[in-house]
Amino acid sequence: MTLALLLSTAPLTTPVAARPGADAHPGPFYDSPVALPQTHGALMRKRRYVGPLKVRGAINKKVLYSQVGVDGEMRATSGFVSVPRTRPPVGGFPIVTWGHGTTGAADRCAPSVEASRSLRVNPANDLIQDWVDRGWAVVRTDYEGLGTRGLHPYLVGVSEGRAMMDAVRAARDAFPSISDRVAIAGSSQGGHAALWAAEVAPDYTPDLTVTSTTAFAPPSHLSSQLTAARALPVTNLTATLALILRGADVADPSLRVRRVLTDRAATVWPRQRFECQQQMASADAYGGVPANQLIRPTADVSAILEVIDANGAESLAPPGPVLVLQGLRDMTVMPPTSAALVTRYTARGVDVTYRTYPDAAHGTVVADGGADATAFIATHLEGQRS
Repeated sequence: MTLALLLSTAPLTTPVAARPGADAHPGPFYDSPVALPQTHGALMRKRRYVGPLKVRGAINKKVLYSQVGVDGEMRATSGFVSVPRTRPPVGGFPIVTWGHGTTGAADRCAPSVEASRSLRVNPANDLIQDWVDRGWAVVRTDYEGLGTRGLHPYLVGVSEGRAMMDAVRAARDAFPSISDRVAIAGSSQGGHAALWAAEVAPDYTPDLTVTSTTAFAPPSHLSSQLTAARALPVTNLTATLALILRGADVADPSLRVRRVLTDRAATVWPRQRFECQQQMASADAYGGVPANQLIRPTADVSAILEVIDANGAESLAPPGPVLVLQGLRDMTVMPPTSAALVTRYTARGVDVTYRTYPDAAHGTVVADGGADATAFIATHLEGQRS
């Protein structure tokens, strides 16, 4: 399997890092109410959003809502929604739920956190602006455990998928002008999340009509890639490997992942709770620990790999139509990996379309493939114009 473990070394968003050891919690808006609703997708709090990702010509609201967490318990999750300042069409504004790329595991790495000023460079901004200008609402989840208290289950599919679908329910509660017609889309980590959202939606949010799923460069086949990366004496992969391991540990705390780390790596492990991925992914940020010195050579990681496999996008057969977009210059999620994912979906009868872009890298595939994604989404979301 081609190594594609670089998905976090070129994160799609670049929030400001916290001072190591500082309280990374971003403020009272993100605190869970004393009594959480027993219905997932319930809107608990809303506030005007004035951060760097606000959309021009839209009403932008930050939302706090309930979702079923990775442990099966109700959790508070944050995000924000942008709704056109125009008269809604008959039936309401169609909505796109967007999954963001890797930002890290610290609370302040959540895209809705207003301190994250460098998020202005997010390559999805122009695409989302176009969608709102077209007359679609867009909701963006932070995912479970980013912004809100608790641990972020990085690349844990069911948690990501629920976060994306419950964000739509909360957006519709905040804005009754939003319809039940939903397109799912995301890039990098968000591409993985989008595929999982499509998988869980029929049973989890049957009240919503999912019209299509679009995944830009979704990571897949991670367990085999993690195994290969353990032999590499390079430092630029270490933060990515550690974040994947942390996600597995959040999904199943009985794994006690920290036990398999080398002593040197274990001393750096806590920093992921306080710094964002751009800082952690720099060559020396993870204490200079190379990938082949992250996990003890004699450690049995078979149970960890099973959890990672269970959360792989390749394990799914999401309801179509599905569009996968891949840059052929992507050194983060490698083209052969996405091609293998599409081949597997095709063999399972998934209605999947694959688009490649010869000059696109991981950070530019959203721009290069944006017009194709918009046409695909419009065909199914609107059913009348593309």
